[in-house]
Amino acid sequence: MNKSLIISILTHRNASQRKAIRETYAQTHGEDLLKDLDKELSSDFEKVVLLWTLDPAERDAFLANQAVNNNVQALKVTLWDEVQASTKFTVVQDQEEVIYFKNLLANFPAECNVAANISDISPHLCFICLLHLANENGLRLQGFPNLDNLSIFLPHDVEPELLSGTV
Repeated sequence: MNKSLIISILTHRNASQRKAIRETYAQTHGEDLLKDLDKELSSDFEKVVLLWTLDPAERDAFLANQAVNNNVQALKVTLWDEVQASTKFTVVQDQEEVIYFKNLLANFPAECNVAANISDISPHLCFICLLHLANENGLRLQGFPNLDNLSIFLPHDVEPELLSGTV
């Protein structure tokens, strides 16, 4: 694949011409040009060229989605670190350690790389990340009757490498 030629062609076309190229490629090859290019282009510059070939609305949506996904992953890592640190101060009930969601949020580290300001981190997004962590790490969640908190149960029989692993 001649990457220089591809970059030259795509960067010297306007948005409507790039769209026509994508449509023609799809009709001719039955594949999405951008997906095929993504497999072939590897450097950061080449990825930028690929993004530039998108319509402005598509590019904005892609970048927003990528930012949210990166934030979700960073938030999951931070929450998991906090769950693990909180196990030192948990209540033990029926062979399970209990952590409370409100306590996790109240003790959230200020140096978290998820947002510029800690107040910008949504409890709703934290809850979604906690659901992912529960599925990935065998946590059990239980709501309070008045719905103002959530118990997070960590079973004692969880493999040690599971609790210390990455998310």
